[in-house]
Amino acid sequence: MRATMRRAIIVLIALAVGLGTRASSAAKAISVDTWMSVYMGPVKVGYQHVTVARDTSEGECAYRLCEMRATAIRTQGVTHRATYTDTLFLDAGLRPLSGVSEKIDDGVTTLTSARFFSDRVECTQTTGEQTVTKVIAIPQGADLSVRPAYLAGRLAPSAGESISAYGLDFSKMAFFHNELRAVERRPIIYRGANQSALIVRYGDNEQDMTDWRLDTGEIIRTEIPRLGTQLVATTSKDALAEVALGDLGKVEADKPIPDPSHARDLSLRLTGVPDKGFAISDSRQSAEFDSKELSVTYRIHAAPFDPRKSATLPIRRRGLATWLQPGKGIESNDRNIAAQARSIVGSEKSAYEAARKLTAWVHDNVKQVREASAEPSAVAVLKDRAGLCRHNAVLYAALARAVGIPTRLASGIMYDGSAFAFHTWAESWVGQWVAMDPTFGGDLVDATHVKLLQGGVEDLSSIARVIGRLRAEILDPTRQTPPAPAHQDPGR
Repeated sequence: MRATMRRAIIVLIALAVGLGTRASSAAKAISVDTWMSVYMGPVKVGYQHVTVARDTSEGECAYRLCEMRATAIRTQGVTHRATYTDTLFLDAGLRPLSGVSEKIDDGVTTLTSARFFSDRVECTQTTGEQTVTKVIAIPQGADLSVRPAYLAGRLAPSAGESISAYGLDFSKMAFFHNELRAVERRPIIYRGANQSALIVRYGDNEQDMTDWRLDTGEIIRTEIPRLGTQLVATTSKDALAEVALGDLGKVEADKPIPDPSHARDLSLRLTGVPDKGFAISDSRQSAEFDSKELSVTYRIHAAPFDPRKSATLPIRRRGLATWLQPGKGIESNDRNIAAQARSIVGSEKSAYEAARKLTAWVHDNVKQVREASAEPSAVAVLKDRAGLCRHNAVLYAALARAVGIPTRLASGIMYDGSAFAFHTWAESWVGQWVAMDPTFGGDLVDATHVKLLQGGVEDLSSIARVIGRLRAEILDPTRQTPPAPAHQDPGR
């Protein structure tokens, strides 16, 4: 699940590029110096520092806007560190003239520079020895001063008002478009005084965010509900205080589970679950959400599938078409993916046996690594033959869909011998939905795999809402299956 963690870090960049409001010229000198602590759930993982100050270093330049974010997250014994520093040089009307961005992600540095013209932006991006240049047309009617004006505390939409905002994403070298919606005002007590906060919601196609903004223009809180992440205004001392690197990838249980790879039945209660969206019931597990305790009781029965009940390929059952189509990160229509899938499956017509072959192939041919890209792509995994559980799952899903097996992703937790860990696997419809785990292989996905989310890549990012929050209580002993024969991979 480090990929999900990293995704949470990357999305924090959107806090910068997702802000906007109406532009105006500055009536007086602007000075901003804001510190915020970054939290995932209750755990502090870093800080953000935003400054706006006078600058006359470059011709027309009147202001320099600098945003710096640093995070450190420990998962499964590995610490992932990322630092992002974006600097924009602005004219007196707060329109960007030029900018530079430095991203250091686990020691890999990416430098991006941009020069703004009336109709375009010219960008150059360098990572290692690779340099890419790109010219981007400024969208017609876009006012690029809106984001700096918002960050500078000069303008905000009125309650009930919606404002279009454009900005440049340095990392992607592309423009984005957001709608800022000032939904309401709320009375609050901040630093011992009664104040009013304007609630501003905005976002992109993947993430919705909410700002709590004072009448002074100061943003005192930013929430990213889908990722369980929030930024809270604080002092520089508190923001820079050392992050306690607890392992966010672990979910502690009140008692151990012996021989988890052979567990057939498991009952447990998870506390710290924010809503019933994580209480998924199907033929493999039942889930009961308790809204008062914010907990879910799961009862999992891992039963082997009877191969005689397998559907025949290709599957064209009504209602399953979604899980046969290519999707984000699951490029089942890619020529190389399709060719590899046909090579693995051969003339096999049993959907279940074909799924077993694909699972075994991914397990045997994709090397498990400690770090991998935050955005999994089946095409990239097939090429690199390396990844984490999430990467294995998207490759398997793409291969399965390519040969006509409806397949979706599943995200949740599994017991690793000492605690539960966040994990991603897949489910294929082969006559019924059957769990398939290409990371560990084997014919039976054990009962310690507890599903919290299901769907496509874009549906799994909500797992970040429970990272660092969950605790597990084992309700009854697990029932075990006999050990697998020596020629099979038992799954751990």
